[in-house]
Amino acid sequence: MSEPKSILIVGGAAGAKIATNIFKLTHPHHVIYYVECFADEIQINRLYSTVEKSLEYINKSNVDYFIATGDNLMRKKHYDQIKSYTKKEPINCIHPTAVVETKRFGHGNLVCPNSVVHIDSQIGDCTIINTGSVVEHDCYIGDFSQISPNTTLCGYVHIGENCFISAGCTLIPKVSVGDNSIVAAGSVVIDDVPPNVMVAGVPSKVKKVYKL
Repeated sequence: MSEPKSILIVGGAAGAKIATNIFKLTHPHHVIYYVECFADEIQINRLYSTVEKSLEYINKSNVDYFIATGDNLMRKKHYDQIKSYTKKEPINCIHPTAVVETKRFGHGNLVCPNSVVHIDSQIGDCTIINTGSVVEHDCYIGDFSQISPNTTLCGYVHIGENCFISAGCTLIPKVSVGDNSIVAAGSVVIDDVPPNVMVAGVPSKVKKVYKL
C-alpha cells in the first residue's frame, strides 16, 4: 500500500497554526507534519528538528511543503534551502473564503480568510496576504513580501520584494513600494516609497532608512 500524501509545514508558530487550519479545509485527506514550528499545539506531529534534516523527506514524490513563518527573510532562507535541494516549489495555502482572480499567482503563497486578490494582479512567491486585505486590480506583489490584515492596495500598486505592509494601511492607485521597505500600521501612502526605508503617517513620510 502506498503512503498517504502529506504536507510538511516549515517554520512559524501562529503561521503554522493558520496554515494547518486552512489545509485541513482544503486538503482533508493529507497528513500534516511539521519542522521548526513552535506552536505548542502542533508539537506532536513534529517530524524533524531542523529543515536541513527534513530535505530528503520533502524530496519524496508524495510530500508537499509549505513555509509558514511570518519572517520574510526566514521564508526566503527556507525556500532557497529546500528548492536548491529538491527542485520542488512549495504549495499555496488559500482559505476557501478568499477570492483570488489573478494574472499570475506564484508558489508558496498564504491567502487568509476574507481577503481579495482582484483581476490581473500578479503575486510572486512565498507572499502573505493576511485576513481581510484587498489587493485591487493590476497590482503586483513581489516575492517574500507580506500584506497585513485589513490593508487595501488600490489599483496598479507595485510592492517590491521583502516588503512588510502593516495592518490597516491604504495605498492609493499607482504608488510603488521599493524592495525591503516597511509601511507602518495605519499609514496612507500617496507617494512612491523608496527601497530600504520605513514610512509612517497620514500621509506617510520616511521615518527611517535601513543600511543593508
